[in-house]
Amino acid sequence: AKEPLYLKTQNLRLGILGGEALTKSIVHASRKPSFSLWNIYGPTETVVFILTTNATSESCIEKSVLPLGRSVYNSCVSLQGNFLS
Repeated sequence: AKEPLYLKTQNLRLGILGGEALTKSIVHASRKPSFSLWNIYGPTETVVFILTTNATSESCIEKSVLPLGRSVYNSCVSLQGNFLS
């Protein structure tokens, strides 16, 4: 896999992605010891977010679909859908 352009910056340590689906190929290409890629989700992902996932963590790296993540400090999340009440 071709290295993403953002990883060619030597001092970049953290990436935050919101608004688009985070693909497995991006996660795998982002695996570097000094870099952490976080997937964020919220009502307007690029400005306000409520759930976060460290996509490059060992628990996420092999998943085909990333979890939405944990809520940020001092917040509460309620998911609703066809099978949730």
